Amino acid sequence: MADELVVFEAGLANEMLDTFKAIKAGGLLEPDLEAKQLRGNPGTQVTHQQPPIFVRNDSGQTVPPYAFMQPTGTVNVTDSFCYATVRKPIHSTILRCPLLINGMFEIASGAYGVAQQGPVFSLLGGSGRVVGDRLGPEDDEWFAELGSMYAVIGTDTTAVSENVYKVMFDTSSWRGRTKTGGLTVGTPALVKVYNANNTLRTTEYMAETYVSNIVGNTDVLLLPSYGRWLALGLC
Repeated sequence: MADELVVFEAGLANEMLDTFKAIKAGGLLEPDLEAKQLRGNPGTQVTHQQPPIFVRNDSGQTVPPYAFMQPTGTVNVTDSFCYATVRKPIHSTILRCPLLINGMFEIASGAYGVAQQGPVFSLLGGSGRVVGDRLGPEDDEWFAELGSMYAVIGTDTTAVSENVYKVMFDTSSWRGRTKTGGLTVGTPALVKVYNANNTLRTTEYMAETYVSNIVGNTDVLLLPSYGRWLALGLC
């Protein structure tokens, strides 16, 4: 069969030729492009694609979209993939963090899913969270409550569920102030926290002390500890 001849209008042909030249100039047609990207050679765009975080739900419950998941181990499936086994937070005998965060689809009990990779996550939290709030795990709950593990940077308006927030992992400390009752060793209590302009926020956080009692109306240093706040008195 004779080769077919395809004729393009002159303007379109020139546009296609310019596009091809641009692709070639960018190095995308080179046979060793992938190796150059890994080396980060000048003139090439370095791309690093993280492998998916596969999980298996061993909680006995359905994991909601964007929910916290506590890793409990790993398991190989069909000798091809390594899955992280997860359960409902928080198991007291397992380190409270890090925690994985489910993607946009629920995971039935015993089923497999994919966790988010970050660094910006969509996280299921309580209602009324605002930019600057910090969130952490709640005992025996899938959703996040006020805590110290993730910082809210806004509401996820595209999420398939309500009360979902865009968050980033944050381990920075805060300056806070005890309330009138103070803090007693081993007994969590609400404390106030300061804004950057030295005013107290209306939102209060649960904190605890393990060294000594801290009297009321005293400034404290709040350190993140397993998703919660540890208060230290300031001299």
